[in-house]
Amino acid sequence: RQPDDAGSANIARVRQWVKDEDRDPNSFGIQGSIGYQAGPEKWPAQMQRWKDLQASHVGVITMNAGLAGPRDHIEAIRKFKEGV
Repeated sequence: RQPDDAGSANIARVRQWVKDEDRDPNSFGIQGSIGYQAGPEKWPAQMQRWKDLQASHVGVITMNAGLAGPRDHIEAIRKFKEGV
């Protein structure tokens, strides 16, 4: 899911908590996700948003994208990788 202003604020809050515990916020991973159904025209901008938020990991969610079976999900992941 793409982070909105509230999500961005939550990420900043978590990073502050990590810093308050004398840990490097950059050593604390943040995982983002992008829905496959958003489509290839939106994936790059969504990926950039996660990069701007310094997400350490970003995954694609292929559930509820109308895919028929495991092979279709695997192919969707390949297309996503090529599209971002």
